[in-house]
Order: sequence, then structure tokens, then C-alpha cells
Amino acid sequence: EKATEYYYDEEDEFPSQYSMGLRDVTFARIEAEGSDDDDEGEMDDDMMERLSMPVQLAEDEPDPLEEAAAADEKIENEAEQANAEQSVEDGEDQVVEPDQKERSAKPLSEAAKRQDMIDTELNGMIDEMMDSEGFEDETEMEKESRDAITKAAKELCYTRKYYDVSTDKIIYFPSITKLIVNYDLLEKATEYYYDEEDEFPSEYSMGLRDVTFARIEAEGSDDDDEGEMDDDMMERLSM
Repeated sequence: EKATEYYYDEEDEFPSQYSMGLRDVTFARIEAEGSDDDDEGEMDDDMMERLSMPVQLAEDEPDPLEEAAAADEKIENEAEQANAEQSVEDGEDQVVEPDQKERSAKPLSEAAKRQDMIDTELNGMIDEMMDSEGFEDETEMEKESRDAITKAAKELCYTRKYYDVSTDKIIYFPSITKLIVNYDLLEKATEYYYDEEDEFPSEYSMGLRDVTFARIEAEGSDDDDEGEMDDDMMERLSM
């Protein structure tokens, strides 16, 4: 329905063959995944959506959490300023905390934090791959391939977040690791790699997957089923 709004003029319908084709693919995937409990899955998806909110992807987009934090900080600063003024009136000495200047500096925007997370994780994985067996003849990843996987990561990774009450932290997902495991990131990279008929190089796909699974094994993530359940819960609680 949303695609129809972007398709030619108002009276033009989105082509029915594409609608039916995409729905056929969708139901085939659902059946292949064995999702028989559709009602329960739908309820979970609805709950996820209600409790979630999107990550700030651009610098000019407002972020609700940052706005709330900024409001709290403003109240705190005003209270500190009022106390300081009262102390001056009372003739008390003023002590300036060493980190006061740092606290007053503008924090990174969420878009910048997200960009930093992607750059750090992806660059580290690429470096590991290029240092691994099988890439002895290459000093660095092909520029076009690196650009393609980077663009794909910027489009797909860490686009949602939720607040984890147990750790008092904001959790961002989906991770680069997750999207390499399920091939989504590599498929998206193909879209940015040269022309439509060109595939993202298989040696890099295999290399990045090797690095990914090595990291998962090193972290002891053997409970894949539990990880999937956690992803569903994250989606329900995200924004």
C-alpha cells in the first residue's frame, strides 16, 4: 500500500504481479522457517513495535532519549548554577570540578555514535580477515568491495535500540555479526557492488563469515536458539 503512494500518479496501482510475487516469497519463507504459531508471532511483533523506537540515522533527526537527557541535564545545571550563585552571595569559596568542562561539552549525537560503532566493528573484522590465511597475497581489501560492505552496514546495522533495565544500558541492534550470519549484509553489499549483475566477491563473503563465526565461538555463543529468542525480545522492546 505504501509502495502505491510512490508509484506514478495517485490513480496508478502498484503492479499486482509484484504484490503477489512478494507475498508468495514471504509465505514461502514463513513456511520454511516453520512458523506455525503465526498468531503468537504477530502478537510479539506488535508488542515489539509498540515498545520500540528508531535509532537516529541522521544528524538533524531528533532523538527522544537524548532530548530527555538534555532536559534533565539542563535542570541539573540550573540547580548547580543557582547553588553557585547562592554560595557567592554567602562568601564561600568556589571549587571547580576537573571534569566540569568535559561535561559541558556537547556529547556525540546518536547518529555519530552509531557511525562509530559501525566503523569500529566492521574495520576490525576486515582487518582480521585480511590477516587470516588465504589473503596472504592481498595487503588490503579491494576498495569497491570495502565501499560496498560499508554502505550496506550503514543502511542496515544498528538501526533500532531498546533500554535494558537489567544492565541500565541502551542496546543497539541488529549487529554486523548478526547480519553477516543471516547473509542480509552480504546481500545488501551486492546491491552496492558495481552493476546489478555483479556479485559481491565470494572470497570476502566467506572471509567475513569465517571471522564472524570465529568471534562467536570465542565468545562462547553456542546457544543459538536462545540468541534467536533474545533477538525477538529485543525487537519487541526496541525503538
